[in-house]
Amino acid sequence: MKAFQLISLILCCVYMCGCAVVCTNPLPNADRAKPDQRLLGRWMLKTDEGTGYIQFDSGPNQTMTVSTFGDKLTPDQSDRAFTMFTTRLGNYDYMNLRFGGPRGDGYFIVRYSVTTDKLAVWFLAGDKIKRAIDEGKLKGEEKSSAPLTAITITDSSAKISAFIETSSDDLFFHCADLQKVRN
Repeated sequence: MKAFQLISLILCCVYMCGCAVVCTNPLPNADRAKPDQRLLGRWMLKTDEGTGYIQFDSGPNQTMTVSTFGDKLTPDQSDRAFTMFTTRLGNYDYMNLRFGGPRGDGYFIVRYSVTTDKLAVWFLAGDKIKRAIDEGKLKGEEKSSAPLTAITITDSSAKISAFIETSSDDLFFHCADLQKVRN
């Protein structure tokens, strides 16, 4: 499985709700972010299409790099799909994932939880974000290009985090559970 296919598999969860949600600003505290040591290492996602891996490594300036690869591949510089930092809001942890290179600007906000051997991830529900923008609770814009609608939240980091903290748990939907790979 190629890195692009793995990213597509994960982002497929985003598409299940009919739209992708990107924020022009990350959640706050980027300047105080520390790599979440629990994420470091390799995580495995098994699907009907094969097995893919996501690897988290420490990066520069308190960020982390996220590499993706398939069954017979090892990560290298070309597989670095994201840089990220984490934010804690209330009882939840969030990844602020930013595409590397010329793939685009903005951040995917992903809620996550880590247990000893399991990484669970949740993505923003596009329909809930669209409603919040329509109701004036968030600033943003919607662009449709079949078969996907892209929603960009353009509000400030503080307003995005306040909205997340005051919203119900169904603002995010469960996407996948990955298993820790032990050497």
